[in-house]
Amino acid sequence: MDTIAAKSSDITIAADEEKQSIVEVSKAVDYLNTIMEGVIEQSRDLRGSLDRLHALAEDLKSLAAGR
Repeated sequence: MDTIAAKSSDITIAADEEKQSIVEVSKAVDYLNTIMEGVIEQSRDLRGSLDRLHALAEDLKSLAAGR
Protein backbone atom coordinates (compact mmCIF):
# COMPACT_ATOMS: atom_id res chain seq x y z
CA MET A 1 0.00 0.00 0.00
CA ASP A 2 2.90 2.34 0.72
CA THR A 3 4.14 1.83 -2.81
CA ILE A 4 0.80 2.92 -4.27
CA ALA A 5 0.74 5.99 -2.03
CA ALA A 6 4.33 6.85 -2.95
CA LYS A 7 3.65 6.46 -6.67
CA SER A 8 0.48 8.51 -6.35
CA SER A 9 2.43 11.23 -4.56
CA ASP A 10 5.10 11.16 -7.27
CA ILE A 11 2.42 11.51 -9.95
CA THR A 12 0.82 14.42 -8.12
CA ILE A 13 4.18 16.17 -7.77
CA ALA A 14 4.98 15.59 -11.45
CA ALA A 15 1.56 16.90 -12.49
CA ASP A 16 2.03 20.02 -10.36
CA GLU A 17 5.47 20.60 -11.88
CA GLU A 18 4.01 20.19 -15.36
CA LYS A 19 1.25 22.69 -14.57
CA GLN A 20 3.86 25.17 -13.33
CA SER A 21 5.91 24.66 -16.49
CA ILE A 22 2.83 25.30 -18.61
CA VAL A 23 2.12 28.51 -16.70
CA GLU A 24 5.71 29.69 -17.19
CA VAL A 25 5.66 28.88 -20.91
CA SER A 26 2.33 30.65 -21.28
CA LYS A 27 3.71 33.77 -19.59
CA ALA A 28 6.79 33.65 -21.83
CA VAL A 29 4.60 33.35 -24.94
CA ASP A 30 2.50 36.32 -23.80
CA TYR A 31 5.67 38.35 -23.20
CA LEU A 32 7.05 37.41 -26.63
CA ASN A 33 3.73 38.33 -28.22
CA THR A 34 3.89 41.76 -26.58
CA ILE A 35 7.43 42.25 -27.89
CA MET A 36 6.44 41.20 -31.41
CA GLU A 37 3.44 43.53 -31.41
CA GLY A 38 5.84 46.35 -30.52
CA VAL A 39 8.19 45.34 -33.33
CA ILE A 40 5.32 45.36 -35.81
CA GLU A 41 4.16 48.80 -34.66
CA GLN A 42 7.69 50.20 -34.85
CA SER A 43 8.09 48.67 -38.32
CA ARG A 44 4.96 50.52 -39.43
CA ASP A 45 6.34 53.76 -37.99
CA LEU A 46 9.66 53.17 -39.77
CA ARG A 47 7.87 52.48 -43.05
CA GLY A 48 5.94 55.74 -42.71
CA SER A 49 9.12 57.65 -41.97
CA LEU A 50 10.89 56.10 -44.96
CA ASP A 51 7.95 56.99 -47.20
CA ARG A 52 8.10 60.62 -46.01
CA LEU A 53 11.86 60.70 -46.48
CA HIS A 54 11.49 59.32 -49.99
CA ALA A 55 8.88 61.98 -50.83
CA LEU A 56 11.15 64.73 -49.50
CA ALA A 57 14.07 63.34 -51.51
CA GLU A 58 11.91 63.40 -54.65
CA ASP A 59 10.91 67.01 -53.91
CA LEU A 60 14.55 67.95 -53.44
CA LYS A 61 15.46 66.18 -56.67
CA SER A 62 12.76 68.13 -58.53
CA LEU A 63 13.96 71.41 -57.05
CA ALA A 64 17.56 70.65 -57.99
CA ALA A 65 16.54 69.76 -61.54
CA GLY A 66 14.69 73.06 -61.87
CA ARG A 67 17.83 75.13 -61.38
